[in-house]
Amino acid sequence: MASVNAEALTYKGGSCGPGSGNDNHPCLVLYYNSNFGGASAHFYGYYGISNLAGINFPSNGSGGGTPVKNNAASAAFWNWLGGETAFIYYNSNYAGPCDALREDESEQGIGASRLAATYNNNASIQVLPTLAYGDCVAWD
Repeated sequence: MASVNAEALTYKGGSCGPGSGNDNHPCLVLYYNSNFGGASAHFYGYYGISNLAGINFPSNGSGGGTPVKNNAASAAFWNWLGGETAFIYYNSNYAGPCDALREDESEQGIGASRLAATYNNNASIQVLPTLAYGDCVAWD
């Protein structure tokens, strides 16, 4: 599967997180089902994807082949470097209600078992070098 590189955050399909060999970059995983179930789309690196249109969940579980945009129910974030936050936005272009997963240098990661502000309504994502989360629903 080809990687989509948009604004430096890279879509990896299903291959980032603990033990993946990508431990030197933050890793945001969006899941098709609540409680970290079903197909999972993995993104690693920094900055963002302003519109998730055109990216599908890989065929690795329930929801495989479904567009990621407006279909993620839960999320997890790993950060080995410390001081980053992953943002999931309701609208494209990093706008609207949002969920923020703050993770400061732990291999345990942080998860949202059921996204609050963006449950099945997620259109853009960012990973930024900040622990601030603004008006987003905070998961930490």
